[in-house]
Amino acid sequence: MSEREWRSFEDTYLMWKHDLSMAAKYVCIERLYSLIKYSHRLGINDVSIRGLELDIKALEDLGLRIGPWDYDSRRHELYAQLFLNSLVEGNIDDSRKYLMEMARIRRFLG
Repeated sequence: MSEREWRSFEDTYLMWKHDLSMAAKYVCIERLYSLIKYSHRLGINDVSIRGLELDIKALEDLGLRIGPWDYDSRRHELYAQLFLNSLVEGNIDDSRKYLMEMARIRRFLG
């Protein structure tokens, strides 16, 4: 992004850093390591994992706090662990349940 484009972005999207900060609290670093461990078993390619790592580094470079720091984000982290465990074990019904609960906590499906 050029300097001009960056200034335009900042002038237009005033709360961008706040919004990224709110999203960053739902990043579960430990689950990323688990994803790496089980990536081939779950059909997750190395390019996707590398993309996640680059996104996390970008958040850190912006000086944002990564990981859970309040009640909801800590609950989210617990459900992320349950989701990954159920996925690895092949329990798709529980995986769906945990995934939906994580989305409710974030108020966002994606």
